[in-house]
Amino acid sequence: MPEKTISSALIIDDNQVYVYTFKKLSQLRNLCSNLMGFYYAGEAITFLADPANRENLPDVIFLDIYMPQMDGWEFLYAFREIKPQLGKNIIIFMVTSSINHLDMERAKTFPEIIEYFVKPSNEQEMTAIYKKAAESVSALSSIL
Repeated sequence: MPEKTISSALIIDDNQVYVYTFKKLSQLRNLCSNLMGFYYAGEAITFLADPANRENLPDVIFLDIYMPQMDGWEFLYAFREIKPQLGKNIIIFMVTSSINHLDMERAKTFPEIIEYFVKPSNEQEMTAIYKKAAESVSALSSIL
């Protein structure tokens, strides 16, 4: 089994089966010590903005684009508003089912997004996403 790659992460996706699968595989493969899931992006913003949660902020956010109430793009704008208060650099990976070229290009306009992935369809792809996330977290911490 691979070593833990990320100590804390957050997945925001309205697909409950996908969140469950993502969390379960993360646990089984020991890819993340603490993975929190939110089905609504607004709830994730509320969690991140709450000063009581400062000790529990994730290293990485895995973000879907198309969700009800607040989509991934709206989340990113709200995240920009609260980011200065967080006291922690959090990297974001867009993990979505969208293969739309316009979404991929739009993601490049957000410096908060480190990488754009089409939702992994198997264990190897998910493990590769975690590996890339761990490398990004490591690189970020080495320059801080």
